[in-house]
Amino acid sequence: MGKDYSFSMDDIPTKADFIYKDQIDELTLMCTPLAMNGIHLLSVKSLSVLNQCSGVFSIGEIIQLTGCEKTYVFGVINILWQNRLIRINGEFPPNDNRISLSKQIDVWFHITNNCNLRCPYCYIQKTNESMNKRMAYLAVDNLINSALSHYIPEVRLKFTGGEPLLRFSLIKGLVNYSKRQGEERGVKFSFHILTNGTLLSEKIVRYLKEENITLSLSLDGVEEENNRLRYYANSKGTFRRIEQSMKLLKDYGIRPYILTTVTALNLDGLPAFTRYVIKNKFSVRFSLYRELGVSKEALKNYTDEVIKILHKCYDIYEENLPEEDFSSVHQLCDIKLKKSRKRVCGIGTKGVSIGHRGEIALCQALFNKPIGHISKDDALAAVRNQNQFPSHKYSINNYEHCKDCNWRYLCGGGCPVLTKLQYGRFDTFSPYCEVFRTLIPRLIRIMGLQILRAHRKTMTEIEKQKGGDLDANQ
Repeated sequence: MGKDYSFSMDDIPTKADFIYKDQIDELTLMCTPLAMNGIHLLSVKSLSVLNQCSGVFSIGEIIQLTGCEKTYVFGVINILWQNRLIRINGEFPPNDNRISLSKQIDVWFHITNNCNLRCPYCYIQKTNESMNKRMAYLAVDNLINSALSHYIPEVRLKFTGGEPLLRFSLIKGLVNYSKRQGEERGVKFSFHILTNGTLLSEKIVRYLKEENITLSLSLDGVEEENNRLRYYANSKGTFRRIEQSMKLLKDYGIRPYILTTVTALNLDGLPAFTRYVIKNKFSVRFSLYRELGVSKEALKNYTDEVIKILHKCYDIYEENLPEEDFSSVHQLCDIKLKKSRKRVCGIGTKGVSIGHRGEIALCQALFNKPIGHISKDDALAAVRNQNQFPSHKYSINNYEHCKDCNWRYLCGGGCPVLTKLQYGRFDTFSPYCEVFRTLIPRLIRIMGLQILRAHRKTMTEIEKQKGGDLDANQ
């Protein structure tokens, strides 16, 4: 049952302030969203121990009340405490998440405004402007200097646009220059490309494989739904071309991460797309449409429909549990179920957005409001010293409505830029708050079902050894 912390019979255990519960067959699923340390399944016997952890009874008294063996109760108490489901004498175990310096600068590297598609929801105003080689290399030099100044060992470049593969030769030059300069000066670089998937060729895919460059690929549905939203300038849909690209990637052992933007135009097709994703073993993120500023009634109508359709999608996931950890193959917006966060991204801290003219922005959606330029400003210092979103002023613990929500550390308040678009302020709940509050329990349940499936493979042996009890933890 884990390491023995040598509790005494007189120690008094107390349940955490908020424990989320669900029932999966004969087991009770539990987690503590305010001190998230995994998802746990408890047997009836173990649950009887937890139920007596009221802050009134000592461990010795709990042994008497439950009639369980001393070693069993101590073992259960130990696991409950390690996983922050209970306090002992008012205290959780020591927190291993020590305050540490950032290990990576995350860079949104916008190298072109140009694109071969005309997706209606895209917030980039398409032009033929692109980043030139001199500006690109200057940006890399700036980032290396910034990393060294702030004692950060790694920079991650995400090549974006427009369509970044329109500038494939520049990407190759940047990768080579970044690696060479980084090795000389002690800064490690990693690379990622966000692409619409229509320009991938064997030459490009082979290069990605050789250089270990990861890839996110946009796809908004199966055939018709995708083609409503992602089409060429001549209005021809892209689905068939993207399928060719994904087959090519598979041939080279590259697994793209699928980015899906959920709008009113593809929402109805999302369940069929979910089946498609599961069948092809893709990892996917569902992101809700970003352009807001709509009426309260329109927003509610949309979010109600989103909740209804996503419930259908998660029914499908429950029926077809992925072999891999669910949190690694599916993400809803910025929700993270395995760590607590006061904000959803590195906005104002470690995230840097660099535009094709060399402008430094707080976020890729804010290039029209630059906070500096790579020719004269330390990129990370510009982000940390700006006044658009001073990160020390904004915490989910202080946001209106969010500060009293038990799910706040899992959703992180949602995208702050999106919240500002809808409400004119950062420090309030996300426009998609109701979606998050409703569907986070569905995501947790799917992870619980995976845990149960994994443990049932050895259930017979466990029952022989422990009299039919099963405690599963993740």
